[in-house]
Amino acid sequence: MFGHLGWNDSLIFKIGIVEVALAVLYLIPRAGFIGATLLTAYLGEATATHVRVGDPFFFAIIIARVVWIALGLRDPRVFQLAYHAQPIPAPNEEKSQMGT
Repeated sequence: MFGHLGWNDSLIFKIGIVEVALAVLYLIPRAGFIGATLLTAYLGEATATHVRVGDPFFFAIIIARVVWIALGLRDPRVFQLAYHAQPIPAPNEEKSQMGT
């Protein structure tokens, strides 16, 4: 199945474990940013593999964009970091400012 991509079939299980581990890391709120970064790197390699053999490669790029958009919707500080907008206080900072 993955022989035409240059991957040995015995590695597919290990590659799947890495993908699932990165997805779980992404789903943990405090680790979402590092999870998104690592998933983007993983999908970048998938894109490079498909480009190398001449297969369609847009799916991995679209998924990577969706990962970052979803993270930005979950934590608006991601968009603030990307677009240099005004600082948005972290949820914990808002609560501590209300109490004082």
